[in-house]
Order: sequence, then C-alpha cells, then structure tokens
Amino acid sequence: MFDFPWFFIYLAIMYAFSPKFALFTLFAAVVLIIIAILNQLTTKNSIKKANQLNNKSSKLYLILRTLLPNCRKFIPRQMGD
Repeated sequence: MFDFPWFFIYLAIMYAFSPKFALFTLFAAVVLIIIAILNQLTTKNSIKKANQLNNKSSKLYLILRTLLPNCRKFIPRQMGD
C-alpha cells in the first residue's frame, strides 16, 4: 500500500523507456493484485479456523494451569511464560 502512490511515477518512467515496458509493468501489477486477492480468499477460512483452535488451546492451558499449579512439568509452557 505504501508503494501505490509511487506506482504511477514508476509507470511513467517505464513509459519513457518504452511503451512496451509500461504495458508489461501494468500487466504484472494486475497479475500480482489478482494473486493477492486469490490468496486472501483461499486462506481466509483456514486462518480463521487456526485462530479459533489457538483460542481454545489457550483457554485449556489457563484452566489446567489454574487447576494444577504444582504440575507445571506436565503442562507445556507457552512462549509468553
């Protein structure tokens, strides 16, 4: 997103070299945008599911840690502990 304002300047410079370069640059940008949209659409559900499983696992960890405070060696530590 930060590069987007510079895209048109880059496109103009590429056009100054050759109109074919500018056309290729525009085509490549469109292809990258399509790939990014497809990536978002295909991974959205699996990332949502992974986040839900992570939340469940964190809740279970906190319950076990509360109920069994002396059994820390049986409960794997999380990265923040």
